[in-house]
Amino acid sequence: MPFVNGVWDFCLSTTDVGKFAVNLRDDTRGHASGVDISSDSDTLTVRPFGLAIVDVRKGATPNPAGTATAGLGFVPAGDTAQAAARYQATVAAYAWQAADDVGNDGIPDIGANITDNAPTARFNWPTALSAANTAPFFTPATGVTGVLTGTISLTAGSYSLGQATANDLAYSEVGSIQMRATVASYLNTPGVDLVGVNVDAAGLPTRIGRFYPDHFTLLGGSSVADACPGGAFTYMSQPQLGVSFIVEARNTADARTNNYGAGYAVGAVTMVAENNDDGVDRSARLSVPGSTWVAGAYDVNTVAASFSRAAAPDGPYDLLQLGVQVSDPDLALLAGRDMNPATTGACGGACTAKALSGFTRMRFGRLRMFNVSGTSRLGLPLRVQAQYYTPTGFVINGDDDCTVINGSDLAMAFVASTNLAACETAVSPGAAVAFSGGQATGLQLAAPGVGNDGSVDLRLNLGTATGTTCAAVGPGTAPATSSSLGYLRGNWGGAAAWDQDPVARATFGVYRNAAEFLYLQENY
Repeated sequence: MPFVNGVWDFCLSTTDVGKFAVNLRDDTRGHASGVDISSDSDTLTVRPFGLAIVDVRKGATPNPAGTATAGLGFVPAGDTAQAAARYQATVAAYAWQAADDVGNDGIPDIGANITDNAPTARFNWPTALSAANTAPFFTPATGVTGVLTGTISLTAGSYSLGQATANDLAYSEVGSIQMRATVASYLNTPGVDLVGVNVDAAGLPTRIGRFYPDHFTLLGGSSVADACPGGAFTYMSQPQLGVSFIVEARNTADARTNNYGAGYAVGAVTMVAENNDDGVDRSARLSVPGSTWVAGAYDVNTVAASFSRAAAPDGPYDLLQLGVQVSDPDLALLAGRDMNPATTGACGGACTAKALSGFTRMRFGRLRMFNVSGTSRLGLPLRVQAQYYTPTGFVINGDDDCTVINGSDLAMAFVASTNLAACETAVSPGAAVAFSGGQATGLQLAAPGVGNDGSVDLRLNLGTATGTTCAAVGPGTAPATSSSLGYLRGNWGGAAAWDQDPVARATFGVYRNAAEFLYLQENY
């Protein structure tokens, strides 16, 4: 090679990697054996052109490269200690090829397929494997990076003909990742570092996934709270049933997967209902405000759930059991399932849900008002009773110490052609009236006085507020209010629907069964 301006310009070529000694000799001085220029002796490090992670698979199933929201599932998220979560990947080193290095800088061009290059069979150096959150391969994009476990440190002895395979990899989170193979200071040469990523069959970077939950877990502490805790019951359609539970998406190591939420195609959490294991699925009547998956948890804590009335009275259901079920696109199941609302007895392998702790007594209720009569000289007590349905008919609900109505909820329509003019009597008190033992206490009409005998028709507004009422004795009416207790309406007019407010007539100055009296005297 020529020596020009004090510089030798030369090129070396080798078909494999390693360290090579370069000794420069000067044969231009006529010495037969040449002069050894020992000060110019050096060692060259020849590295692979590039690394790639290939043949990512689970058994015979290749990596489908699914994302958090599309494509197929690959393996459940988890730990390498569980066989279900393990997959394998191979790291391979490849030689240089001109077509892959247009810039001639020794770095593979973007989009180059180095996997069709010759392997560097002598490559044999410790390699670290890691999970990378490289966009767009990492999904969900807003998720956290999980932990890659297994043989993530390939030793030099792991390689054969430039390839090494890790057979026991696992990833702790759901979604997809890019995997990296990193070689630092190859052959102990500072600055000679290599990084390769997992590629598809065309040699292009791709993702590994989808990793999905192994199972779901209902945490302890779930509960069902009666709308009337003192009486330990709830009326059908009463929107104050309490339900509390938390379901977590978990990996094979039974750790919560935080990426199961926003940006991930999550499953549906639904509730089921059955009474006393009777095999009648009443889930469709259950309504519970929905929640959302946040960081792998579905948290429900509401006092606004309800169990709807049927078209006709039924029940009572004194052992109404609620349960939770989860339906996931990757078929992960809720652990510890012990309930199937459509079967009786132990459900075994047919269990579909996990029962919540506790029961509720569910009753088809109604409020009934009774006609009353009495002297116009005294206040007239009103009778309003809470009742619930049984197979033998409606009975008083002696457990009801929770229902509250307002006197102003009573719409008043004074009967014409009587001596009782509008607002010569009024409902007292106009404010809240509580039930005790199933009876409204302290509700009455004020005495209209002598000569003001007659009748007034009363309607207790349980639904929409209609009509007027008398807030006090004297001129002027006020709009009636509503107690918003539509779930206690009845069927008072003979129609099929149970959607009617209770009605009654109060009469002053007329006595029921008057013919039974021989003599009646009132002293004041």
